[in-house]
Amino acid sequence: LFPEEEQPGIDLILPDFTTIRDRLDDIEGIVLTHGHEDHIGGVPYLLRLKPDIPLIGSKLTLALIEAKLQEHRIRPYTLEVQEGQRERIGVFDCEFIAVNHSIPDALAVAIRTPAGMAVATGDFKMDQLPLDGRLTDLHAFARLSEEGIDLLLSDSTNAEVPGFVPPERDISNVLRTV
Repeated sequence: LFPEEEQPGIDLILPDFTTIRDRLDDIEGIVLTHGHEDHIGGVPYLLRLKPDIPLIGSKLTLALIEAKLQEHRIRPYTLEVQEGQRERIGVFDCEFIAVNHSIPDALAVAIRTPAGMAVATGDFKMDQLPLDGRLTDLHAFARLSEEGIDLLLSDSTNAEVPGFVPPERDISNVLRTV
């Protein structure tokens, strides 16, 4: 996480792993939805406690975390996944769904368990004209909703701001004038 403006002198904020420290052996894996620092930055500090926790993510996301872990001299076990893929991770049946974000290769995950289904979106946005042509898979989310989602963990940057995000291709015009 990043320090706020009113926190001068603080360069880094780390997660507090106290609540899971006694249950590290119960962790089946860490699903990384995308490679932004606020989503992968704490991973090296968790893997210092238990280095064999599998990291699950897209090709780009895993490349970014592997580079970060190299700085910490940690060689992770990784499982590369793609949109539309399903993987069993312990007792969890995980389905990976394409989402559009300001970083390529972002994924949401539907997690089916005997107790029900949870969907974690990771950060996403609704850019209908993405530069890479990869849209958020609304059909997959509709299908999952028909199946019955028991818990939705939705994490969309600036979701509380009214209106629409301009397509990233609009930014290229601004950059050309600079």
